[in-house]
Amino acid sequence: MSIESFTDVAIVGRADQILPYRALGMTTHAVTDAEEARDAVTALAKKGVRLIYVIEDLAAYMQDLLNEYATSTFPTIVPIPASTGPTGYAMKRLRQTIKKAAGTDIFVGEDEAGTEEQGQAGTQGRV
Repeated sequence: MSIESFTDVAIVGRADQILPYRALGMTTHAVTDAEEARDAVTALAKKGVRLIYVIEDLAAYMQDLLNEYATSTFPTIVPIPASTGPTGYAMKRLRQTIKKAAGTDIFVGEDEAGTEEQGQAGTQGRV
């Protein structure tokens, strides 16, 4: 099965963070805190939404829920950075998921936040 339209996709976050996604036609759920975000994700999953994006600072407070859905086909719940900048949680979660699926860390040379790690004295790899 494929995602047929943006109605199969939703985003959960604070109102100012999700406004641009509404302009794209995505289903948006504005929340004020992590508990409301958890309730929104649960409701969307029960409604049959296949892909749910959650702003990463809220997703960090619902790891148990993310883990619960990680073993099912749908919904796929993806933490994404907010427009105010990444906290590193989304990249860490993506890295763990890919490492589990691929059996190896494909982000070798990058730290948990997804930035390149510097070698000894910051000179490794420079010409």
